[in-house]
Amino acid sequence: MPSRDPRVVIIGAGVAGITAGVVLEQAGFENFVIVEKGSDVGGVWHWNRYPGLTCDVPSQIYQFGFAPKPDWSQIWAEGSEIQRYHREAIETVGKRIAVIGSGSTGVQVVSALQPQAAALTQFARTPQWVLWAPMGLRQPRLVAKLLAAAPAAHQRLYSTLLWGSGILADIALKPTWRRRAAQQLARWSLTTQVRDRELRTALTPDYEPFCKRQVLSGTYHRAIGADNAALVTEPISEITETGLRTADGTHHDLDLIVFATGFHPHNYMRPMNLRGRDGLSIDEAWAKGPRAYRMTAIPGFPNLFTVLGPNSPTGSISLQYSAELTARYITQWLERFRDGEFETVEVTEEATVRFNDSVAEAMGPTVWNTGCNSWYFTEENTIDLWPFDRKTMTALLTAPDDRDFLIGHKDGNLR
Repeated sequence: MPSRDPRVVIIGAGVAGITAGVVLEQAGFENFVIVEKGSDVGGVWHWNRYPGLTCDVPSQIYQFGFAPKPDWSQIWAEGSEIQRYHREAIETVGKRIAVIGSGSTGVQVVSALQPQAAALTQFARTPQWVLWAPMGLRQPRLVAKLLAAAPAAHQRLYSTLLWGSGILADIALKPTWRRRAAQQLARWSLTTQVRDRELRTALTPDYEPFCKRQVLSGTYHRAIGADNAALVTEPISEITETGLRTADGTHHDLDLIVFATGFHPHNYMRPMNLRGRDGLSIDEAWAKGPRAYRMTAIPGFPNLFTVLGPNSPTGSISLQYSAELTARYITQWLERFRDGEFETVEVTEEATVRFNDSVAEAMGPTVWNTGCNSWYFTEENTIDLWPFDRKTMTALLTAPDDRDFLIGHKDGNLR
């Protein structure tokens, strides 16, 4: 049977799209195009342009396995280094600034703008646990030179860090001594850095550390405790021409408002009007929330696969590792299609239900399920994360299991 040349469209040029393109090309699939609605590649590193933007994952693990970078300037790289783009200049010196939001973005913006602001006020509905970390620590040039000169050593470092990241997964997935120790460190970070009792009380969450996406900073507590900074927990009632008003009637005069209120993390490919078998829309398929089989296949959508789809491991396993593993999994289906083995492939509803039931069961002892209201939760009150370790992910995505799929052939039969 003659070999076929599949035509592939990759939608999005962030981490997932870039990974898919490189892995497909490495496997010999060159007839593909990557489409991106933005003016540049990089995903969140293109769209995010706020002052102080920093990755909260160490640089030497926040990289693709197929593109090692030995010369990161910092242990935790700034956004401008991860994605080269022109940052919108915002004049903040001597201004009265409001920062709305208390997650990673809000914490980073507060830390970056406080020193040069006339006054900075952070408006936060709920406080976050902020774990102290030396985010400004730079990677020595000697380390960069050594890693560049010894690619094998660089690969060993990457592999070691990948293995070590299993500790974070252990903290997230099971109530072990590691979780208790890490949570105590978060509490210590607050009590030792914020001496003002009233401010410390306002900054103390009523949930366990690591229940939400953990915020890292080496400067936030000092910044919010500065003389020109203030924390306001009153709800905001309106934005006015000269500032904003809180529910208690207080008007806050401002020159600049920074919104650090996050994304819509469960939309995935939406608002695209994606249609599957018999005209099924993705909104209809996900009417009760986003769901997929092993992060990558959706029932009702033959020949469609996702990289970093529902239940992707935000905060517990390297996203780059997960993306590469998933892309290689998809490549195996493409190789079989190229060889004429089938015409269509679609995951079954039964397999998807079985996988999602196992996710729900495994989510029980995770730290994300200990009583906080985080962006990890969907509108249907399910946690959209990966509740298994990296070993399990690797086992599930090493090779397709044909028993979980409807495989269509030229004669129209499914088998």
